[in-house]
Amino acid sequence: VLELAQRNDVQVIATTHGWDCVWSLARVALSDPASELVALRIQQEKQRMSLVEFDNDDFSEIAEHNLEIR
Repeated sequence: VLELAQRNDVQVIATTHGWDCVWSLARVALSDPASELVALRIQQEKQRMSLVEFDNDDFSEIAEHNLEIR
């Protein structure tokens, strides 16, 4: 999917709760530092919703320490 997106200059947006998808995204980010991958998590804080963004740099920590970001 990443190769096709880069080749066709398109953005891919996907939603998942699956850890295997998050782990695969982290592996891609680690293998291709030039990729522009971002994961977003919506979380509730008291009565408000907030958005947490994870980028390529974060994926190194996620993969290395098996961090939960879902």
